[in-house]
Amino acid sequence: MGFRANRVFVLQFEDEMAGAEVKIRSGSIQDMQALSESSDTDEAIDLFLKYAESWNFDRRDGTPCPLEKGEIKEEVDEPTFIKVCGAWWRASTRIPAPLEEKSTSGDSSPEESIPTEVL
Repeated sequence: MGFRANRVFVLQFEDEMAGAEVKIRSGSIQDMQALSESSDTDEAIDLFLKYAESWNFDRRDGTPCPLEKGEIKEEVDEPTFIKVCGAWWRASTRIPAPLEEKSTSGDSSPEESIPTEVL
């Protein structure tokens, strides 16, 4: 059985987007490069939808906005969508910090117990 990295990010925002939340999987190298190099909104939406799992965005009428291309184009303004994609790109390309590992084998040995004789 092989290994497949499958990180999932919960993107949360501040300022004028406070309360917005997007749950999205990490993108492939190829897709993240395409996202960073593209100026085509349709391509960016397609890439976003390939990995997005959920979000809490609402339509103008207050009902939930589905994760669908037409709905995003109709209901979400471009600067907001660019902020979402930027947060996703930063999360996907960041190297996660290692978890702190604590010894489970007890106390460390005192220095005087290590032999220092030259053989």
